[in-house]
Amino acid sequence: MIAIGAIIKRESMIYSDSQRFVFLHNPKAAGTSVRRALESFDDSGGKYWGLAHVEDGVRLIDRAHICASELHVHELMDRVENYFTFGFARNPYDRFLSAWDEHRGQHGLDPDLDINDWAKQNLSAANIRYDWRYTHFCPQHYFFYRGRKCVADYIGRHERIAEDWAIIQKILGLELPLEIHNRRSEGRHDALDGLERRTIELIHEFYERDFTLFGYVQRSLSEVFLMSSQMNTDPQESDPLGEFSSGEAVNAPQAMASSDAEIIEMDASLSETRDDLRELGNRVEAISTRLVECELEMHSRERLEEEMYVIRYAVDRIDPMSTELNALTDELAELRDRAAQDAVEFAQQSERQREFRTQMDANEANVKAIVQRIQEQMRLTQVVEENASLLGDRLTTTEANTIAALKQEIGEREAAYEVLTMRFTELVETSERRFRDLEIREREALARLAGIENEMHADAQRTFIQRLRRLF
Repeated sequence: MIAIGAIIKRESMIYSDSQRFVFLHNPKAAGTSVRRALESFDDSGGKYWGLAHVEDGVRLIDRAHICASELHVHELMDRVENYFTFGFARNPYDRFLSAWDEHRGQHGLDPDLDINDWAKQNLSAANIRYDWRYTHFCPQHYFFYRGRKCVADYIGRHERIAEDWAIIQKILGLELPLEIHNRRSEGRHDALDGLERRTIELIHEFYERDFTLFGYVQRSLSEVFLMSSQMNTDPQESDPLGEFSSGEAVNAPQAMASSDAEIIEMDASLSETRDDLRELGNRVEAISTRLVECELEMHSRERLEEEMYVIRYAVDRIDPMSTELNALTDELAELRDRAAQDAVEFAQQSERQREFRTQMDANEANVKAIVQRIQEQMRLTQVVEENASLLGDRLTTTEANTIAALKQEIGEREAAYEVLTMRFTELVETSERRFRDLEIREREALARLAGIENEMHADAQRTFIQRLRRLF
């Protein structure tokens, strides 16, 4: 098993706060040479090197080659927007072959392994985009474009690196020599003859936008095979003047006649070529229109894929949130049940209060009736006393005793009236205190219930919003 440290070389993405630049490291496109030329100005501290987990540990990436759509995850977007940002692109055919050499060496594959068999079994859109082991095969526009927006201020070409490096030095105000590394894959078109039709189709499929965005010619399958066969053809066999350079004596009139015939034939061929060029121009115009349409369709497709990925990611995160929300809902329902029970109990207490008030009103009416009778008896007694004082000695002993008994009874009733009045007053005061206590308890219970319910809603809302923010 190969150690990760042996797989990932120190070819990190770098930035400089002092010189205000960011270098976007597109793999297999002069990245090592540029990084070594600028590494004395690097302020990243080697942070963007090696493997790292993103998306809460869901995916492992190579931080040396960060895609433009993930710059914000690595806290680079602010520098990219405010610093001079640049990188290099490369012909997709050469880059694919160079990536194959790098991948085969890094992962210890059999040197005799056929590239066509390996490509058909391992290369897919998902692997290239989301598996760090295939980072070197990742389409180049992933490192420079966020959707249709290019985040780089300057994209040089690997094929004219000397001229583009001179421009970059002038922009940065630096003079730095550029040593070219990893030359083993230069000019690899001659290796295309080893690629099968399906492998070339994969190159065209995966790097279609690279051909368009970076100005490289995407050749037809027949052109690729023809180019490879011409590079492997003996130059002597393809020399149209070979018969005149063989060292043998040539008859001059015969050579002139042959040349005239050849000129006539070439003139006819040139006329046909002009017609073909005009037709080709029309086809190129139609193809250009179609390319714009395809680019728009591809952009829509990529946006849809990104949105689908985000949706799948969100769905995976929503299930735990739903469970927590369900628990909070159950707890809130329990609180509401308790509140309903308290409401029933309060209604019962209110009913008892109404009954007690009715009884108190009846008691008060009885007391008033008794008071009226006592007052009436007191008036009668007063009348009797007045009559008695007038009658004087004319009253018999029986009448005098009756009057005395009546006075005693009136006195007793007055005393009972006073006791009854005191008890009634105490009872009224006690009832009023109980009513006030019950009302206070009721208000406190309602306020406490409302506070708990509001707090539960607020906690649930805050938790849900925080989860959504972490999610998106």
